[in-house]
Amino acid sequence: MNKGSKVTITTFAGRRDRMELLNNYIRAGIEAGLFDEWHIWDFARTTEDREWLSTLTDTVAQTPSAGEMYYDSKIKAAVRDQKAVVEFSVSTANDAIIGFKRTSPTSGPSFEIVVGGWGNRRCALRIFSDNESLENVRSRVGAQNTLEIETPQILQYDTDNRIRIELTKFNITLIVNRKTTFSHDIEIGQVQYSILHRSGYGANAFWDFFDWQDRTIKLFLSGPLNGKGQFYSPYYQHYINHARIYSNDILIKCDDDIVFMDLGKLADFIDFRRKNSQYYLISANVINNGVCAYFQQKEGNIPLELMQLEMPDMGFGGSLWKSADLALSLHNHFLDQPQKFLSNKEEVIEWQQRVSINFIAFLGSDLNHMWDFNDDEGDLCFKSRLRSGKPNCIYTPLIVAHLTFGPQDQGFPISDVVNRYRILWEEK
Repeated sequence: MNKGSKVTITTFAGRRDRMELLNNYIRAGIEAGLFDEWHIWDFARTTEDREWLSTLTDTVAQTPSAGEMYYDSKIKAAVRDQKAVVEFSVSTANDAIIGFKRTSPTSGPSFEIVVGGWGNRRCALRIFSDNESLENVRSRVGAQNTLEIETPQILQYDTDNRIRIELTKFNITLIVNRKTTFSHDIEIGQVQYSILHRSGYGANAFWDFFDWQDRTIKLFLSGPLNGKGQFYSPYYQHYINHARIYSNDILIKCDDDIVFMDLGKLADFIDFRRKNSQYYLISANVINNGVCAYFQQKEGNIPLELMQLEMPDMGFGGSLWKSADLALSLHNHFLDQPQKFLSNKEEVIEWQQRVSINFIAFLGSDLNHMWDFNDDEGDLCFKSRLRSGKPNCIYTPLIVAHLTFGPQDQGFPISDVVNRYRILWEEK
């Protein structure tokens, strides 16, 4: 994988009809060692898209604040003659809940442990007669606690709380941040469990089980942050709150409708990002991005007889941004002769105005500038960039293609264009 700093690509995800091609490109990038992890943020708007996202990975790294269901960590714990140990870290304001679902033998009780419940004031152990009672969280009424103890402020939201649960045939022990929280004698016997996890009651939780080291694709589910913020707020809040984890890393934000990526230039793009900390955001050279298209036309890649493109006012909007016809013409022009756009010249366009953040890379060390978001694109390009004291830039050798903006969707033949990009993927 990458030397010196981890490369994490992240996606505001959901639309299967656009994202299936991106899935191909990112997996190829992972296989080539260009990306160390892919964080898929579930912002799907339909049940069908959400179900499809869940097929891309079985690793749910962030569980939502609703807390209405368990997620399977795909980790087993077997209690035999020696004790079984489950270890993980979790970052949440309250209610980190672990379920132990009995798998062998199947008959007999299962249980869950609540860490930081009741507003981060208590921990509890609950025993259930069967797996259905454990997993059917939504239908529970007044679940009884086998054990409940006062543990004020046991979880710290802005750090990784280390949890260790030890099981023997006759005991369950919970250790939080290296301190024993409880040790409860109970006859378990020889049994195997599947480990489940969930959060809730106003808190999203970020999980990292110690057996997850080799898992490169992770799903992030989230709910509102105490009912506040834009829908994307949990995305930024996660990386801001964990800036120490990502401080040496490169983070790439990639739209879910990126339908082409020049994999041959990705390594150069990442290397340029790593070596040039004087820039705040570095954008790829994006097909169907108003600012990039203006410079592509100046370079001679988009003929004037096809369309005449102006520089969008302050980098936002413009004739291309709002026109399905212009977007279609541009995509077809690129698909007819993609080599015309691909260049070996390492040219950089320094940029102080707004640029659509379809495919951008930033440094984890710059996360401390990212706060107070009302409009993430505008605030990244202006407020937080100004706090950093750095300009943005466009790295022109890396070409990626972005399918549509919202105003372009009406009348745009999505399936036809995606099919053309699928043929280009297969050819490449």
